[in-house]
Amino acid sequence: MNFFDLVNISEKEMKILNPMFKEKFEQLGNNMGLNEQKAVLDLACGFGEILAIWGTKFGVTGTGVEIREYACEKARKRLEELNLNNLAIECQNASNYTTKSKYDIVSVIGASFIYNGFQNSIKNMKAMMKEDGKLVIGEPYLIKEPMNQDVKQFIEDEGVLNEFELLEIIRNEGFELEYMVRSSQDEWDYYESQNWIGLNKWLVENPCHPDWDTVKNHLRESQDNYFKYGREYIGWAVYVLREQ
Repeated sequence: MNFFDLVNISEKEMKILNPMFKEKFEQLGNNMGLNEQKAVLDLACGFGEILAIWGTKFGVTGTGVEIREYACEKARKRLEELNLNNLAIECQNASNYTTKSKYDIVSVIGASFIYNGFQNSIKNMKAMMKEDGKLVIGEPYLIKEPMNQDVKQFIEDEGVLNEFELLEIIRNEGFELEYMVRSSQDEWDYYESQNWIGLNKWLVENPCHPDWDTVKNHLRESQDNYFKYGREYIGWAVYVLREQ
């Protein structure tokens, strides 16, 4: 069983694949001035739910790019259910995605790993942004400096930066931080728990599957990491950037 198979199992019961509720994404849209004239490119869009929220609330046009066929099928079905004909899903590796079109909003929400981090995401995303456009990046951040060496090593391995370090990167790449919205602890807990629901449900329904132990270990590792490291030390926020 590969990594994407595990992700598909864990996310099966979810719509928004990030630790933030619908209302905050609507708040983001309001503050960015989204409307029917705005075009959005959402890279690594998952099930397309953020596009669906902005399409329903503001009437935006645009494209979502996602590598997983399973996720693309769910995203297309979701957009079709909502009659959002001005939004499309392209099934390909977002890290290699190029387009001649320029977008008002280019977003990578919870997936900066496709460009190997926050700074490289800004470098790659701005090439697809209109001159007066905005970048939208959902990113974990370090809440407080860990004292324990084990926690320090985990944070270092995950590449999590504190928010001042993120701010410095934003400015050094020629952007200003225009707006941000943070996830609450309840949103983090809900997001993690929704992943566990998917994994637990699969384990109950597939007791004889040859990859049963792999899925169980993935579940337990996810829970261990969250309670030992993530819940206390790592937050999550969406940052809206404009060019200087």
